[in-house]
Amino acid sequence: MQAQPRLIVPEAVTLSVGAVVIGALISVVSMLLSPWLVVGVLLLLGAALLLLRHPIIMCHLVIYGIIFGSSMARGELIPLLVPNEVLLLVSVVLVIVFAIVFRIQRHIPITPLLAVGILTVGTALLPAFTYPLRSRPLAVNELLPLLAPIQYILLCAVFIFIPRDKRQVFSLVQTMLFACTIVAIIGLLQAARVPLVVSLLETWYPTGQTLAAEGVNRVTSTLGSWNTLGTFLMTNLLLVAALYRYQPEQPNPWYRWNTRIMVLTALACLLASGSWASIFGLVLGVSIIARANNIQLRRFAVVLVLIPIAILAVLPLISARLEFQFASGDGSVVPQTLQYRFYVWTEIYIPLIAENPWWGITPTLTDVRFQFAESQYLLLLFRSGVFSLLAHLVWAGMMMGWLRRTIRTGDPLSRAFALLIYVMFINLLLMSLTNPVFTYSGTMDYLWILTGLIICLRGRETLSVANTEAAPMQSIRAAS
Repeated sequence: MQAQPRLIVPEAVTLSVGAVVIGALISVVSMLLSPWLVVGVLLLLGAALLLLRHPIIMCHLVIYGIIFGSSMARGELIPLLVPNEVLLLVSVVLVIVFAIVFRIQRHIPITPLLAVGILTVGTALLPAFTYPLRSRPLAVNELLPLLAPIQYILLCAVFIFIPRDKRQVFSLVQTMLFACTIVAIIGLLQAARVPLVVSLLETWYPTGQTLAAEGVNRVTSTLGSWNTLGTFLMTNLLLVAALYRYQPEQPNPWYRWNTRIMVLTALACLLASGSWASIFGLVLGVSIIARANNIQLRRFAVVLVLIPIAILAVLPLISARLEFQFASGDGSVVPQTLQYRFYVWTEIYIPLIAENPWWGITPTLTDVRFQFAESQYLLLLFRSGVFSLLAHLVWAGMMMGWLRRTIRTGDPLSRAFALLIYVMFINLLLMSLTNPVFTYSGTMDYLWILTGLIICLRGRETLSVANTEAAPMQSIRAAS
């Protein structure tokens, strides 16, 4: 068993210095400002001490921040930032402090490290440098979307270093599923046109699709986009399928009910979102997972029972959606949305990309006639050029190779996570033809979180083996 983290400095010294600093800080604030501010400082200090003692709480808060804050307008509540980014920054600071105060070690595999480096350089750093070199200075609102991969790397790091054992890792998975249930229930209430829910969504998530959801019979929930919502729900349903054979060390009835409720609500909300790509991705993903785990599809018969119930719950939305897609009267079997995508690509984006295919046109789409590229690949070409697209594909290929090795050699929980992410890469690379899915909040956050959890679990195993092998040699040296 791996030893628990030890304080680098004596605990008594740390507490004494901390008490002196806190007392001095309270005195200064009380004299110069307001007693109420002292209360606020004490609350913040108490929260900081609680998080340092139980840092796993921060991971749970980050998950809830993703579902509630990632789709809010940038700069509306906090200058330049989205609310969930503040939680992420706080958690990164916590990781740094935690790593300094405690001797936290994790083995980081070279393949994902190199793959993430290629992604970061190709899609973030290189475009950020080339635009100014082309006499095109970047504003802050243009630079931040380019640096999104760095945000995901930080998120991954939080979930690499904070979880302590499998029990904490599996509790985080349950929080992810419960968060999905919240998103799905809000989406179903939006589908039922509950005035309070619709009003809250239009106030706090005022995206174009949230405001238009009722008119096109679709739902967005707190993710601000029906395709973003559908992809997120698909991800969570595939996570349940990947964990089908996993047995936690400490079974909990809450886990079973949490999973069942999530599956039922997520299926219904997925149908209400009208995201056909996500529905097909779910079918494809479950098929691959079942084959990889040697599970007969009839094992998922319970889902087949839930599907009719879910369809009945949102039947009016499904009917209206099908009528919208195929009511053009021209006899075409191609859905209207796909026909419109062909028009957007051929008439708007491809001609613009042809002007500078190597380095891209502009980081944002605000000046484009239609501000949605409707394809991950065209978005990368438009925003940062061919080299960016190549870096993205190399990252995906290297990650899939590493995930295949983890599926073969990992422990049951790591294997389940790796299988899910591998399937997600297959789905997302296909879905990228018609949607910029690698920019979708929720889905990408969960993908990076689970990647971090794999590295956390595998890293602890590697270090534990290394420590076990090193122990006899240390004993020989001590004896000599």
